[in-house]
Amino acid sequence: MGRIAVGRDKISSALDIHLLPLILCTLLAFDAASTVLLQNTYAFEGQSSLCKNLEMDAAQLGQSPKSDHEPLNAAANVVDSNFSSVWSNKGSAAEWITIDLGQQKVLCYLDISWTQGVKRTNDFAIYVMTHGNTSQPSADDDILWHRANSTGRLSSPATFERIEIDDVVARFVKIAVFGNQWNNWTAISELRVHGYDIPGDDNSRFLIATLRSHAADQQELLDLYSKYLEAPSDISLSKPDDSNLGYTMQLAGQHGVSYFSVKEIEQNARRLKSMGVDVIEYNLEESYSPSSELRNPVQSVRQAYEIVHKNGLKLILTPSMNLTNAHASEFAQSTDYYNIMALELQSPGRQTAFLDHIAQTVAKIREESPDVTVTAELTTVRGSLEDMRQNYLATFRYVDGYSIWYSIDSDGLGKLEQFLDWVSDSRFFLDQSRRFQRLLEEQVELAEEPES
Repeated sequence: MGRIAVGRDKISSALDIHLLPLILCTLLAFDAASTVLLQNTYAFEGQSSLCKNLEMDAAQLGQSPKSDHEPLNAAANVVDSNFSSVWSNKGSAAEWITIDLGQQKVLCYLDISWTQGVKRTNDFAIYVMTHGNTSQPSADDDILWHRANSTGRLSSPATFERIEIDDVVARFVKIAVFGNQWNNWTAISELRVHGYDIPGDDNSRFLIATLRSHAADQQELLDLYSKYLEAPSDISLSKPDDSNLGYTMQLAGQHGVSYFSVKEIEQNARRLKSMGVDVIEYNLEESYSPSSELRNPVQSVRQAYEIVHKNGLKLILTPSMNLTNAHASEFAQSTDYYNIMALELQSPGRQTAFLDHIAQTVAKIREESPDVTVTAELTTVRGSLEDMRQNYLATFRYVDGYSIWYSIDSDGLGKLEQFLDWVSDSRFFLDQSRRFQRLLEEQVELAEEPES
């Protein structure tokens, strides 16, 4: 549950008004925030189903003794689901309201219903903090995330204006208002914060590491992956055959080989078991698998599963996206691991489609076979490193692990290593927030340097 407090504050001297354009341009370059109008009441779908309304309990509010709020217009009014009641304050310095989310969360956006928002514009700023308290939020830890004027174009008093925050991590959110175009009054009718829980260290996800046998430098792949594979649940796969299995077997965790056909699996399963292999991947795709197996893919998967289990191994099933869309529930009955491919949905701007596909597919698999281990395949081939991160964040709660398809050129391998570095850093969520604090400080220092 959240906590709410009200009080007064002066804008930080480090964020002198003449620096704001420079700072805002820098933030916007990172897609830090944008403002849109949002119509009507309380329950909204987020940019994805991952972002949810974070419940705030007004009974847990605290307020600063320096607050000049009107007794009847207290902070509790912004979470009472009543657009007729308001929180208001008046003063020459900035008036602020602070929400304590109870623990650090990944934030998506804020919805604010401004009092008289159909005609009045408010000069406001959004700050985020990783620690502090509601009655005395630490000014030293404030990170300015967004500074703007509200639109003054709400269609009715019972509407919200949305302020995007884009996956910043914070426990406290402070909304500071510096008055409106007419006077120094600050007033908000309703407020919603949308976000989701941080994937913690206790929820780590295992990795299926693919060693592509076509790569020219197998030692490079071995050295790259050896830094990250350490858990017994991690799996390293030779793909698309076992020609580089000697390298794969040197990595920690479980070991396996990938094939496109049932025939290859049947020919090699016993030999691979004798060599210490644990799993076989059946990569069933229209472009590579035999047409005879594609005519009845459910039967082909069942055959692969029976062969693998007969030889004391486990099966990883990686079907094409089209085959998954048609047969996910049936496939789930005959596999130990289900690796969900959706490379087509990982292009820039398709994060919501990727999330929806993963969430819906996982639901089908779990309904049919709750014990199947489910992974999602990310890729370096579509989009940027940031797109990979966002797809990881969006789907984390739905899957047990990840595989990564990469190009074997320097760009693909470089992006793969950077992504694995990011995932392995237990502090990457906090670093994401802190990098903007450092960015602001750097821009302030730059602006203060005398011209040469």
